Amino acid sequence: MRFKKILWMAVVLVLLVGPVSAWLGAGAAAQGDNTMSGTVYDVNGKAYPGVSLVFTSEDNGHTFTVIVDEKGHYHTPSMNAGNYDIDVKDKGQIVFKTGVKISGGGEQSLDIKITISDAQKKAEEEQAAQAKAFQNLKVNFDAGVVAATQAETLHAQMAKGTGDQSALQTQIAQAAETAIQDFQMALQGMKDNDSNRHIVLSRIAAAYDLEGKPDQAVTYYQQAIALEPTNAGYYNNLGNALAAEGKIDDAMAAYAKSADLDPTNAAAAWRNAGATLYNAGKMKEAAEPFQKSLAIDPKNAQTWFLLGQCFMNTMGSKQEGDKIIPVIQPGTVEAFQKAVALDPGGTWGTQAQQDLDALQAMGLGIDTKVRNTTKGKS
Repeated sequence: MRFKKILWMAVVLVLLVGPVSAWLGAGAAAQGDNTMSGTVYDVNGKAYPGVSLVFTSEDNGHTFTVIVDEKGHYHTPSMNAGNYDIDVKDKGQIVFKTGVKISGGGEQSLDIKITISDAQKKAEEEQAAQAKAFQNLKVNFDAGVVAATQAETLHAQMAKGTGDQSALQTQIAQAAETAIQDFQMALQGMKDNDSNRHIVLSRIAAAYDLEGKPDQAVTYYQQAIALEPTNAGYYNNLGNALAAEGKIDDAMAAYAKSADLDPTNAAAAWRNAGATLYNAGKMKEAAEPFQKSLAIDPKNAQTWFLLGQCFMNTMGSKQEGDKIIPVIQPGTVEAFQKAVALDPGGTWGTQAQQDLDALQAMGLGIDTKVRNTTKGKS
């Protein structure tokens, strides 16, 4: 294994001829008759072949390079006495730096052993710990995704009204709680400045929402938004959680922010805003966000049905003689007809047809027949 990191430290040099000082020294010899040879060893104590040794004189800046052979050996040309910096390069990259002092002595045998400092050992241990922490984080996150997916599947099944509703609710809560625990463990393994932290926070929020704890969901969505303030989806989901808490005004603000951040994909946010007002009994106010949603997504049968419901539930009246005659809101019939055309025989289309039949039974003299429209138009 090659040692690829640059280490700025003193080299362990084994001097076979001559004394050792702060720099390696040698006996007196002619000024330019000094040479060095030896073996270069890597951090594992094995010969380090193919690297380059770049000698730079501290006296005059003169530089020369020696190539280490396939057995890790090297031999320098004649060199003057003096101090030299030595760069050990592997494929052009400096992997080690050291120095040597030549005071004379002719041929010298010198081995270069690359060592790791305590600081470098600590750094490598920290890197290993981080790698292990990342692996644990991934394992926990993946487990959380599995549990959350299970909770979502069960929730969709319960929404269809099939199966034992009480048992399904219990299973959803259990799966959601498992997801929360796994995501929390993943979160503990992340640094505060981790760029993916907001994703884990939003996953925890969604799991709390499935578990039926909107207050906790709000807290975690707000934390995710603090880290990722331009995420339209987070604001939409925050609006849902706030609505579940009964905080209608706050929910409306969150939906509006979601739509503002991503206008072209804001249909869901406006539909949720309308549904929140609808569920709160604010039928008149709910019509506007439904209409905004339909302007973006005009083929959503559910939205057309709910808009029709808003109009139907805010019908006016007038008195003719001793009779009070209901006055249908403009657009009511058209909304229900759209729902029927887009979802014939489906949940929303069936309910819309029932409402059309109810309107006709009132004897208002309206035409509730659903006609085919030009292909490609809604």
